[in-house]
Amino acid sequence: MNPVSIYIHFPFCIKRCRYCDFVSYPRGDRSEHLGYLALLRKELFLKLERYAMWGREVGTIYFGGGTPSLLEADDLGGLLATLQAAFSFLPDIEVTLEMRPREEDIKKIKGFRQAGISRLSVGVQSFEPENLYFLGRDTPIAVLVQTIEETRENFDQWNMDFMYGLPFQDLERWQKDLERALSFTPPHLSVYNLTLHPPSPLYWFYRFHPRLFPSSENESILWEWTMIRLKAAGYRQYEISNFAQPGHECRHNLSYWSNREYLGLGVSAWSYLGETRERNASSLGRYTRALQKNTVPVVFQERLSPTRKLGEIIVLGLRRGDGISVEDLEGYPVSLVEEKMKTLDRLVQEGWLCENQGRYYFSSRGLSLANQVLAELID
Repeated sequence: MNPVSIYIHFPFCIKRCRYCDFVSYPRGDRSEHLGYLALLRKELFLKLERYAMWGREVGTIYFGGGTPSLLEADDLGGLLATLQAAFSFLPDIEVTLEMRPREEDIKKIKGFRQAGISRLSVGVQSFEPENLYFLGRDTPIAVLVQTIEETRENFDQWNMDFMYGLPFQDLERWQKDLERALSFTPPHLSVYNLTLHPPSPLYWFYRFHPRLFPSSENESILWEWTMIRLKAAGYRQYEISNFAQPGHECRHNLSYWSNREYLGLGVSAWSYLGETRERNASSLGRYTRALQKNTVPVVFQERLSPTRKLGEIIVLGLRRGDGISVEDLEGYPVSLVEEKMKTLDRLVQEGWLCENQGRYYFSSRGLSLANQVLAELID
């Protein structure tokens, strides 16, 4: 049995960014945070029994949010100790913590390392004050820099989140911003285009002022330059939006894209165990009430059909830089595989994918329209 990954959602946040549509709540105080950690422990023990997971090997843990860096290092360390007592941690386990830069949290960074965090993911997004204003992030640039410097001193494995496709952003401004990021030589860069959904405030701003944002054609120009520049700087595009220096890939995310099992804990967290996917309650109140009744807070569950699972293996595999192999499709009904292979071969003929000795992966042209290409393979 392969090692499982664990995702832990911490829903409290400093304030909601203008582009965010994730489940989050006002930051609260430490007593509220400790109360939530107690709920996480209760959920953990219920799911350990429900899925017979005691002693199962764990390869990666990811604390996402929200803003999990609001937690104190000792509190994180206590939760990790609980997890370690329940599971069998691999010797080289990867434990990632998302961090939003704040002056008052810079002093926590060393403590996070001592508590057992092995990888820090710093949500920078931009070094341009105007961009940060539109995104609803008021961190001074000096604090961003200080956070990165402290992270570099304490972590060998760390990531910088960056965003493009912002209002008034042309190629020159994007080049300047990304070059500033590269000046810190991050071992890993996650580069996302601004994607807006209701109820985020910036979504409605975009609906009324679309001309202030780059067109889809201009976004493609920004993205194509990004891929060329990061490759020249020694980064491998090991997933559509993720670039890493050799040996610095995020193993937790690779487990998702390799369709491996993961256990989700916390409000709105997803799990994928066996052939079943499930989601926890998205409301903190509903999540809390379920656990107070000693019931798991799962509100949605589906068992994947062979057709659905095969499609997801292909779609997730194509997100990786090394793509998907024909061997990965073995064990599924021949008729289903043949149908998918016809679509893959057609996408190769049209120039969106490449094929080499039975392995399919995105062409340079295909990467610029990856979501549209993947839609061709989703049932």
